Amino acid sequence: MLIKRLTYSLLFLCVVPSAHAQDSLSYSQDGALHDILLRDYQFVKQHNPWLTSKNAAGLTSFYANSIAETEAGMSYSKGDLIDYWQSPTVLQGDVRAEAFQRLSSKTVVYGSISYNNFSGSDMTGSAFIDPTHKPFDIVEASQDNKGRKHRDTYQLAGAIGIELWKGFSVGCRTDYTSANYAKYKDLRHSNKLMDLNMSVGVMGHVLSHLSVGANYIYHRNTESMTFNTYGKIDKVYKSLISYGGFMGRLEQFGTTGYTEKGREMPLVEDQHGGSLQIEWHPTAKWSLYNEASIAHGTGYYGRKSPYTITFTNHDRDLMSYHGSLRYHTVSSLHRLDVNISSEKLTNNAETYQELTNEYGAHYYEYYDAVKTADKEWTNLGVSYTADLKVKAELPTWTLNIGMDWQQRKQTGILYPYYRKQKLTTTRGYATATRNIVMSKGVLAATVRLSYQKGSGKPFTDGVYQTPSADAQTPPTMADWLYQEYRYLTAAQYAVGADVKYTFLIPRIKISAFVKGGFDYATSQANEYTKSDNRIRLSLSVGHVF
Repeated sequence: MLIKRLTYSLLFLCVVPSAHAQDSLSYSQDGALHDILLRDYQFVKQHNPWLTSKNAAGLTSFYANSIAETEAGMSYSKGDLIDYWQSPTVLQGDVRAEAFQRLSSKTVVYGSISYNNFSGSDMTGSAFIDPTHKPFDIVEASQDNKGRKHRDTYQLAGAIGIELWKGFSVGCRTDYTSANYAKYKDLRHSNKLMDLNMSVGVMGHVLSHLSVGANYIYHRNTESMTFNTYGKIDKVYKSLISYGGFMGRLEQFGTTGYTEKGREMPLVEDQHGGSLQIEWHPTAKWSLYNEASIAHGTGYYGRKSPYTITFTNHDRDLMSYHGSLRYHTVSSLHRLDVNISSEKLTNNAETYQELTNEYGAHYYEYYDAVKTADKEWTNLGVSYTADLKVKAELPTWTLNIGMDWQQRKQTGILYPYYRKQKLTTTRGYATATRNIVMSKGVLAATVRLSYQKGSGKPFTDGVYQTPSADAQTPPTMADWLYQEYRYLTAAQYAVGADVKYTFLIPRIKISAFVKGGFDYATSQANEYTKSDNRIRLSLSVGHVF
């Protein structure tokens, strides 16, 4: 049934009627607004914290009617208020479908599928799809080779929760992401991303007002890169292997190294972790949900073989907490959410020697690895959300206000030299949505505002001990350093709005919506940069059933 819901949703987006959707609706005979128009998918999803938990066993607490949503749209973004690895001009297309389905009194399933088509112009900087939490970065050592990049991203998720006995449930979930990414100007690179999350968990009602859950999580991420040039070109291309703060070692594109011509090089990481959930209902109206998670990951860049090189290895430790205090009434939901996360990473460069065995074959012998980076991220988010004057499953007003605080500390090391950086970014935001019930549909208007400001020095260089007289300081890339610094610390003001109209399509009686929006952001000039801005326009269609 869940697969059918998702399939029908995608068929609808291709203008194929769904008889299943039609049969699942009950229509009033007196001309009153149909119940399906008074359902908001995000409200249903956020109403119960177990539905967004890492523990799929919590799906059995889903007591609303089954619901699905699909959406297809496009967006266009333009402006220089971007990070060093992003594009000033972006065109994207998205298609997604998502559903919660109760199969029986004991079983609930969840599924989602999505596709994103990204095309960005004038891109350079990092070779990774997203370098923000990588153990190191590979960046172009020049701004002269900007070109178009394209990415296709496919995501698929599925989960099931089954109640086995008197409130005791088990569940499992799988999230899979695959992406292809390529630059179409020398120095060219093509990337293949595979990201897999799998979890199994249990949940039980310990007391009438207390629920406890726990789950195991396995996460594997692999991003493989292949560097190349088009034809025979004498031009020299260099990349900076950035250990931190855009300091590291310079590498010329050729037949060896991190950017070896034509050889696929994977950055691999495996994580094992777990989560604990506790939900307490002291009264019928109040509830407190808590979820704490820990994970440890290890990984490497290169190929694990005696006859190929493994260039780096790294370790990562993650901790997170999510808390949600909720107050329910017949016509409103008030929610205070707190999110805290901490992540620590250490990267090491392998030391090795190429040797030849008795048969003339080359192999590599490894020695003690050398630390090249210490990185740490700390995040704190607090938000308050009020869903007011709820009719069926559609709030008349949704108000949200919050604050996000992020701190990144990193040290890049090329002994005896080091570069330290400590940046803090604080963002405040507010959003208001008004749903207006009309005679033949629902009109929703959303307005959002935000302000962001960061602090910290671009870098602090030093040495662990006095270098020798002929030692050379490590190479750096100041252009990318200051572009990232500007993006993370400059004062930014942003405003945006969406308008959405939901209606019933005549004859086939399907609930459909059309949504359009815009976002505008601008930054203040400071001693390191001029003022920049960025605008984003979006348009989408979809339906809920």
